[in-house]
Amino acid sequence: MFSSPQWGEKTRYGTLIQTGQFTICFASRHHVEEINASATEFEPGRSEFAEIALESEPGFRVKSPRVAGSPAALECELEQIIEVGDSFLVLGEVVHVAVDDNVCNDQQRPDAQLLNPVARLGGAQWCSIGDIMSIRRISVEKWDEQRAAAD
Repeated sequence: MFSSPQWGEKTRYGTLIQTGQFTICFASRHHVEEINASATEFEPGRSEFAEIALESEPGFRVKSPRVAGSPAALECELEQIIEVGDSFLVLGEVVHVAVDDNVCNDQQRPDAQLLNPVARLGGAQWCSIGDIMSIRRISVEKWDEQRAAAD
């Protein structure tokens, strides 16, 4: 899912409605300038990829292209668009996940440190992740043992 202010007839919204598909590319810190530039409100018919000189690659399961070099991308089929105030909440089913091997750990899972993600907070503010900690989940059996020992 993602949310966005109303697009009106903006190309991305029109394409999403026409095709019923979209791709979400993960944003890494070293691409933050290009990511910010992609929010420029180009008029319909102007390609963000061309304007920003971003290389694209075709989707595997959807028609919408993804950003070449993005550390991870989610290809989605549109499920629902919900208007919330003056914004849209777009829900989709992930039908394909593409992850660059260079951002995976030894267990072949995406690693947050290697992804080096950024997030837009609003306005001109962005953030990146700080300290990362790992805490293993406790099994129900272990939980019950600890509770029984404490009683």
